[in-house]
Amino acid sequence: MSSTDIAAHDEHAVASGPEAGLAPPSAVPEAATGDAEEVASPAAGPMADDPDADDLPYSLSVHAIGFAAWLSGPATYTGGGAALPASSLGVVVPEAEATTVREVTRLALVALEAAAPGSTAGAGVADFRLGRHVPYSTLTAPPGPPGAESALENIWLNPDLTLAECGILPGDELKIKHARGPLSVKLTPAGSTQPEDFSYGLELTVRELLDSQALEASDTDPFGLYYPHRGIFLQADHTLDLYDIEPQHVLEVRRTSSVFLLRIRLPERANAVVTFRLGDSQPVADVVSQLARKIPYDRATISSLYDKAGSGRWLDCTLPLSHYQITSSSQIEYKTKFSTIHLTTGQGPSAPFVSTDAELDDLLDAYGPPHASAAHMSHTLLDASGGRLDRNAKKSARALLSSPMLPLTLRPGPVATFFGLAAYDPSVRQAFELDPTRPLRDLLAGGEAEAGSTPGVAPGPSDAVTLICRRFGIRPADFAGLALVQDGRSASVEVASLDQLLSSNGPRKAAGAGAAAPRAAFPAPGSRLLDVSRSLLSQGVFPGSVLIVHSRGNGWSRRPADTSGATTDSEGRIVYADTSANHIWADAEEDAESNLTFEADRPRVIASASLNKLIERLTDEKSHDMDFVKTILLTYHSFTTPAILLSKIIERYNVPRPANMAYDDFDRNSRRLIHLRVVNVLKHWIEKYSSDFFDPKSADGFSQLAYDVARFARNILHADNPTHARMILQVLGRLKPSRTSDKQLPPAEPIAPASAPTAIASESKILRIFRHSPQDLAEHITATDFELFAQIKPAELLNQNWNRADAEVRSANVLRVSRRFNRVVLWVVASILIKDKVRKRAERFAKLIEIAQRLYHLKNFSSVMAFIAGFNSAAISRLKWTRAELPGRHVRILEDLEQIMTAQSNYKAYRALLHNSSPPLVPYIGVYLADLTFIDDGNPNRVAGLINIAKRRLDYSVISEIQMFQNEPYPADFASGGGASGPGAGAGGGSGIDLLNPGGAAATNPLREQLEQSIAAAGGGGDINSPDNNAVAADIEQRLYDRSLQVEPRGAERAQIE
Repeated sequence: MSSTDIAAHDEHAVASGPEAGLAPPSAVPEAATGDAEEVASPAAGPMADDPDADDLPYSLSVHAIGFAAWLSGPATYTGGGAALPASSLGVVVPEAEATTVREVTRLALVALEAAAPGSTAGAGVADFRLGRHVPYSTLTAPPGPPGAESALENIWLNPDLTLAECGILPGDELKIKHARGPLSVKLTPAGSTQPEDFSYGLELTVRELLDSQALEASDTDPFGLYYPHRGIFLQADHTLDLYDIEPQHVLEVRRTSSVFLLRIRLPERANAVVTFRLGDSQPVADVVSQLARKIPYDRATISSLYDKAGSGRWLDCTLPLSHYQITSSSQIEYKTKFSTIHLTTGQGPSAPFVSTDAELDDLLDAYGPPHASAAHMSHTLLDASGGRLDRNAKKSARALLSSPMLPLTLRPGPVATFFGLAAYDPSVRQAFELDPTRPLRDLLAGGEAEAGSTPGVAPGPSDAVTLICRRFGIRPADFAGLALVQDGRSASVEVASLDQLLSSNGPRKAAGAGAAAPRAAFPAPGSRLLDVSRSLLSQGVFPGSVLIVHSRGNGWSRRPADTSGATTDSEGRIVYADTSANHIWADAEEDAESNLTFEADRPRVIASASLNKLIERLTDEKSHDMDFVKTILLTYHSFTTPAILLSKIIERYNVPRPANMAYDDFDRNSRRLIHLRVVNVLKHWIEKYSSDFFDPKSADGFSQLAYDVARFARNILHADNPTHARMILQVLGRLKPSRTSDKQLPPAEPIAPASAPTAIASESKILRIFRHSPQDLAEHITATDFELFAQIKPAELLNQNWNRADAEVRSANVLRVSRRFNRVVLWVVASILIKDKVRKRAERFAKLIEIAQRLYHLKNFSSVMAFIAGFNSAAISRLKWTRAELPGRHVRILEDLEQIMTAQSNYKAYRALLHNSSPPLVPYIGVYLADLTFIDDGNPNRVAGLINIAKRRLDYSVISEIQMFQNEPYPADFASGGGASGPGAGAGGGSGIDLLNPGGAAATNPLREQLEQSIAAAGGGGDINSPDNNAVAADIEQRLYDRSLQVEPRGAERAQIE
């Protein structure tokens, strides 16, 4: 089935039935979601009479003791299961009944040599011993009652016995150790701090070692053997061999009174607490090492111990605990000590690790050499928003806003303050922060860049002209030059005009004009031009100097609408020219039918508009329609691109002063209000439509749009309003790029060819999950469905992108949901047809109905529809005798579900149910796609050449509902049943796999992994990201129908098919 067939099941697959008897999903009591009929015991394993069950792989984990130095990386091994520790080897045993311990030893040595070449050189099987691995929890446990069997007995295995005779089971952990010659370890004698080499035999006990040390006897404060690597005292009656001590580890002989219990809190791990038995002479580094081993933590390499006593302090790893007087009552935390500071300097970007207790002064001293040409000037550190950071401020490095997208900047030389006067109104005075060390040409060249700016690329930090123009309300095209007020006398000026600056490149043209702009005349008798190749500072222009800003004309004004470019279509209707390429202020026409229309029955509601008028209304200083903002930001992909939209918003931000308007009125009633509207639109865009700012193909996951917005905030917003700049950058900084859209599903084997009568039955290996409860299966199906549904982006739902030739690019996530739906349909059909006997098929059919009922209660309407489509497919609907065997209760449940999900009256019953259901839920996407198709077919994208805003409101009404459901996920502990504890384990199982990231940390739930592989295989194998193969899908459907004819031939009587 193709992606467009997602709704093809509706008319013929969903039969009408009696009045719906199912309670609304939200009204179902908790007890109703359980499974009282088929819940296997967690320890039962595969059911004895289940023909779908088979044996598990006989794989073992073998720890190589004494080879840690050899196995510095992950060991090479065969077999399935999770990755083993670096010192572990995976060994797969062909047959437990016939494989001896000696043979397993040989296999382990082969794996060890493959993982660490040369580690077993010159040694044979007889030189090694194989035994049961004893966890440290067993070694440190108190002894059991007299006569009880000890877990420490019979550890070493007889090499002549088989694994079965030794009682070794699949998945058991064993250990292999070199048994020839003495073992070695580092031993620190009592009263010493220097470890010495110590050799011992396999039978040496801890007590015998202590007796050999000639220690001073004491009943109240005896000596013990302490193992700092594990933080434990070795029990006196145990042999050293039991503890599998690596040769490079150290043992210490010390009094037991020097050891205390220390509770360490983990504030970054939900304030969990771990307890260690530690010695007061133990280095802090040992404790950190134990924590890193005991608690898997991806930030272990940058974490350390923190003492909350007093004002707080980090513990130096090279010092012992006694140096800090640490006791059992100390408040110690284990948390991140080092943070990455993303820094841009003259040498390029860098990302040093900085201690969180470092101050800005330390950072500047380490990374900020003074400016070579101005040694008397210090360097300046700018935060992500462009604000200067005071090197004397007691602000820690950890508090800095820093990420690869929002780096700090280290700039040589200060940013000095100059004052500007507007030539058109000398009473207007503004302060500007400019870099006096840069050539004047660089400071002024920004005006030309603004006139021909690239869409979507915010101006760079050299655009001083745009800053000056924006402050005074001058269009960059009207900027004429700067004049320096010298010695406080405005009559004597030195001038550097923009015309003169750019004269080497030809005359400068004003925006929208065909002729060169006239050169400004400055009354400057006896003046000389500043050298544009030199800096202000080198020419005697110092901080505090006053400049005069000259401009052409007396301000900006709207012009009448231009309809000269209008044409007519084939039906004689007027089509106005597209003006979106024009600068938003150069194209500032008066409102007219050629650029803006309103709905007839709602005169204040926009019906259509040009792109420039749309941006004007989006950031209108006189009114603020939030619904309009939401509609445009959700649907703009249907008429423009993110880069063009951002460029238009930036154009709008540079507000010119209307002609003959006083500066104060302009600043208060126009410029500031428009700036605020622009900031609010950007903030809403980032927060509500964050997918536009991600690019899974980029190195850090952020799109170019995100960097352009960050640059706009740093270089432009910060100059006008640092608070606005920081707000936008903080919103950007909270974004967390997701790579899930590029992930692949676990591979699955395709269904075997239908050349034999057992074509479907040969799939039994991947359809072995029905021993689990319907509730567990429904939860895992729902978790996967929601993950896929939540990935759909608004742009994928516009312009029928899912039906286009390039749909794999435009609407990838919609297609994934569609393929998932079709796979579930085929899985339901195959799961029934896999059974040869009528009674078994009916039982499987009934179980699938129970799963569908649980899906309904979980409000997973997508898979409810898929199950019903499977039940009513051609291959299943014809199974008369199988349906006849269904219990009456299950028939009624199915009829009720069909009545609710029927396509009659345009899904009237389902729509009513959906709108009365509260999230979390998974809707049936086919209904939404049908609605969006109807909207797109019935409404043109443009009306008279203008963007059809009315159509976008209709799109918004549908897509915003989808987004509402996407934003309400199922609980974090949802779908945790059926994990490692066994079938029907409920919430005691794992956390469920991440379907889109199967190699991630969440891939721990065996049931979900088996279920997804089963569903994938029923759909032909491969992954859900691959384009549809209609030939494969048709072949699968045909084979399923052939199987249906095989199990129940046409016209066969009940007795003939058993």
